Amino acid sequence: MLTKQQNKSLARSLKAISHPLRLQILQLLAEQELSVGQVHKALKTNLSQPAISQHLRYLLWQDFLLFNKVGRQIFFRVNKHSVGWKIVETVLKEQTA
Repeated sequence: MLTKQQNKSLARSLKAISHPLRLQILQLLAEQELSVGQVHKALKTNLSQPAISQHLRYLLWQDFLLFNKVGRQIFFRVNKHSVGWKIVETVLKEQTA
Protein backbone atom coordinates (compact mmCIF):
# COMPACT_ATOMS: atom_id res chain seq x y z
CA MET A 1 0.00 0.00 0.00
CA LEU A 2 1.25 3.48 -0.87
CA THR A 3 1.92 6.08 1.76
CA LYS A 4 -0.19 9.22 1.94
CA GLN A 5 2.59 11.23 0.27
CA GLN A 6 2.99 8.64 -2.50
CA ASN A 7 -0.76 8.73 -3.14
CA LYS A 8 -0.66 12.53 -3.42
CA SER A 9 2.28 12.37 -5.81
CA LEU A 10 0.58 9.76 -7.98
CA ALA A 11 -2.65 11.78 -8.05
CA ARG A 12 -0.72 14.88 -9.20
CA SER A 13 0.95 12.86 -11.96
CA LEU A 14 -2.36 11.48 -13.16
CA LYS A 15 -3.89 14.96 -13.12
CA ALA A 16 -1.00 16.25 -15.22
CA ILE A 17 -1.69 13.72 -17.95
CA SER A 18 -5.46 14.08 -17.82
CA HIS A 19 -5.34 16.85 -20.44
CA PRO A 20 -5.25 15.50 -24.04
CA LEU A 21 -2.87 18.24 -25.21
CA ARG A 22 -0.37 17.36 -22.50
CA LEU A 23 -0.43 13.75 -23.68
CA GLN A 24 0.28 14.95 -27.23
CA ILE A 25 3.15 17.08 -25.96
CA LEU A 26 4.64 14.14 -24.07
CA GLN A 27 4.43 11.89 -27.12
CA LEU A 28 6.08 14.54 -29.25
CA LEU A 29 8.88 15.21 -26.76
CA ALA A 30 9.51 11.49 -26.27
CA GLU A 31 10.79 11.45 -29.84
CA GLN A 32 13.01 14.54 -29.72
CA GLU A 33 14.04 17.62 -27.78
CA LEU A 34 12.12 20.71 -28.93
CA SER A 35 11.72 24.38 -28.06
CA VAL A 36 8.36 25.94 -27.19
CA GLY A 37 8.05 27.32 -30.71
CA GLN A 38 8.84 23.95 -32.26
CA VAL A 39 6.28 22.22 -30.04
CA HIS A 40 3.68 24.84 -30.97
CA LYS A 41 4.38 24.38 -34.69
CA ALA A 42 4.37 20.56 -34.49
CA LEU A 43 1.05 20.41 -32.62
CA LYS A 44 -0.77 22.46 -35.29
CA THR A 45 -3.23 23.75 -32.72
CA ASN A 46 -5.21 26.97 -32.39
CA LEU A 47 -3.71 27.56 -28.94
CA SER A 48 -1.24 30.38 -28.57
CA GLN A 49 2.44 29.78 -27.94
CA PRO A 50 2.11 31.16 -24.36
CA ALA A 51 -0.65 28.59 -23.70
CA ILE A 52 1.63 25.80 -24.94
CA SER A 53 4.37 27.22 -22.73
CA GLN A 54 2.09 26.97 -19.69
CA HIS A 55 1.38 23.30 -20.44
CA LEU A 56 5.12 22.68 -20.76
CA ARG A 57 5.75 24.44 -17.45
CA TYR A 58 3.08 22.32 -15.76
CA LEU A 59 4.63 19.10 -17.11
CA LEU A 60 8.06 20.31 -16.03
CA TRP A 61 6.74 21.09 -12.54
CA GLN A 62 5.30 17.57 -12.32
CA ASP A 63 8.70 16.07 -13.27
CA PHE A 64 7.56 14.77 -16.68
CA LEU A 65 10.06 16.96 -18.53
CA LEU A 66 13.66 18.05 -18.41
CA PHE A 67 15.03 21.15 -20.10
CA ASN A 68 18.20 22.46 -21.65
CA LYS A 69 18.77 26.19 -22.06
CA VAL A 70 20.71 27.29 -25.12
CA GLY A 71 21.10 31.05 -25.27
CA ARG A 72 17.60 32.45 -24.85
CA GLN A 73 15.84 29.30 -26.00
CA ILE A 74 14.72 26.48 -23.76
CA PHE A 75 14.52 22.98 -25.19
CA PHE A 76 12.32 20.36 -23.51
CA ARG A 77 12.52 16.58 -23.49
CA VAL A 78 10.72 13.80 -21.64
CA ASN A 79 12.18 12.74 -18.30
CA LYS A 80 12.18 9.03 -19.07
CA HIS A 81 13.08 8.21 -15.46
CA SER A 82 9.99 9.82 -13.93
CA VAL A 83 7.22 7.65 -12.55
CA GLY A 84 4.67 9.71 -14.46
CA TRP A 85 6.36 9.05 -17.80
CA LYS A 86 6.56 5.33 -17.05
CA ILE A 87 2.77 5.34 -16.57
CA VAL A 88 2.25 7.17 -19.88
CA GLU A 89 4.69 4.90 -21.69
CA THR A 90 2.94 1.78 -20.40
CA VAL A 91 -0.49 3.05 -21.47
CA LEU A 92 0.80 4.08 -24.91
CA LYS A 93 2.33 0.63 -25.45
CA GLU A 94 -0.97 -1.01 -24.49
CA GLN A 95 -2.94 1.24 -26.84
CA THR A 96 -0.69 0.50 -29.82
CA ALA A 97 -0.40 -3.25 -29.20
